[in-house]
Amino acid sequence: MPKTREQKQKVLEQLKENFQKQKIAVFVDFKSTATKDIEALKKELKKVNAIFTVVKKTLVGLTLKDFNIPFDRKKYEGQFGLILGFKDEVEPVKIISKISKKLKKLNILGGIFAGELKEKQEIEALAALPSKKELQGKLIWLLSYPISGFQNVLQGNMRKLLLALSEIQKKKQ
Repeated sequence: MPKTREQKQKVLEQLKENFQKQKIAVFVDFKSTATKDIEALKKELKKVNAIFTVVKKTLVGLTLKDFNIPFDRKKYEGQFGLILGFKDEVEPVKIISKISKKLKKLNILGGIFAGELKEKQEIEALAALPSKKELQGKLIWLLSYPISGFQNVLQGNMRKLLLALSEIQKKKQ
């Protein structure tokens, strides 16, 4: 049964609200994907504060028009699904990339990152990036490395002094 104009208006308002909060949007084709696989995908996405929704390309186009993002609905074939990530830019892409490799029926079509429409390859490239936590850990290690190196140098001088003093003491005895 087709949706009424009021129902479509509610969906459009919800989409606009979600697009204002999102950090990344990924367009996927989920044709021939089993319902249990879609449910598993939704569960995985929920863990990283992201959602999967099925929406008409026309409504996505109308929503993106408000954000001055050009959207050609004819460019995207198949059953259109939308993944919106609200907390992290990379984790939802990693999840969809991992699942799409396993299922072969779920395909990334493109998306929106940093307020710009991106091609399939650009979105898939995000999956290769380390997560925010990994990057923060590497940054902390890089910042602490010079300090620990300096500490080792200071301790090395102290050790050499102690060894020299112990050798002097042995020679006196």
